[in-house]
Amino acid sequence: MEYTQTEIQLATKIHELQGKIEGLNYEISILNSKTQIQRGRIHELEGMIGHMNMHINNTNNIIDLNYEQEEE
Repeated sequence: MEYTQTEIQLATKIHELQGKIEGLNYEISILNSKTQIQRGRIHELEGMIGHMNMHINNTNNIIDLNYEQEEE
């Protein structure tokens, strides 16, 4: 069976588009991985902030206690 020039051009264009789609899917995978890494970093920073807030609250409580003792 012989293919017409139009069929050959169409098949070539389809193959080219499939390659582009594969490339875009690869880029999406990379971006998804980077997003997961960033989410992990955000959670890590949130944990650090929570820890520092607890430390600040404890420090403030100690300062308040010391201040109250000095007033007496």
